[in-house]
Amino acid sequence: MAISFNPYVVALFVLGPPLGFFVVGILMMFIRWTADTQKRQSLRPIDFWLGTAERYVTMALFATDHLPAFIGAWVALKFAANWRRRTGEPASEGSMIFLIGNVLSFGFAIGLALLAQWLSGR
Repeated sequence: MAISFNPYVVALFVLGPPLGFFVVGILMMFIRWTADTQKRQSLRPIDFWLGTAERYVTMALFATDHLPAFIGAWVALKFAANWRRRTGEPASEGSMIFLIGNVLSFGFAIGLALLAQWLSGR
């Protein structure tokens, strides 16, 4: 049995997660601006690598039952990595913006996976 690849789906899986860095980063800049929170650079190299990796894994796990567990564990791990680094009201705002960023990143990856399913005719 020959395996055939839809070039659009392949391009979506290769280019989509890195593209999400710019889409999510620009949205986060806008959210931080409108919320008037402490300014933090939204387009840092570490954010590119971390977000791209989480979007690749999300797209790969989309067709399995493991995606909800991955999202829960991943968000908890990222929260734990930043635990107690900030205190006070700005820390609370930062945590909420952090969660919004996670929703946008995972939403972008799930949207890409849904688009890939549609393009592949499944």
